[in-house]
Amino acid sequence: MARRHTLEQVADQLGVSRERIRQIEVSALKKCLRWCNRHDYKLQELLPGAEFEQESEDGMKTTSWDNW
Repeated sequence: MARRHTLEQVADQLGVSRERIRQIEVSALKKCLRWCNRHDYKLQELLPGAEFEQESEDGMKTTSWDNW
């Protein structure tokens, strides 16, 4: 099973900002979602067991598949 890393840990290792890692993550998830939509998959099926943290409109961080 893959190890989990924070955005900051990944950013430090790659020498970029935490925000840039977040942008790359969002871009990759959108690409996965488009692929899933074209092939009649749900993103949860493509990435089983994965959880994604998102910031809601009120500034609260949530972990949910609802927005993907």
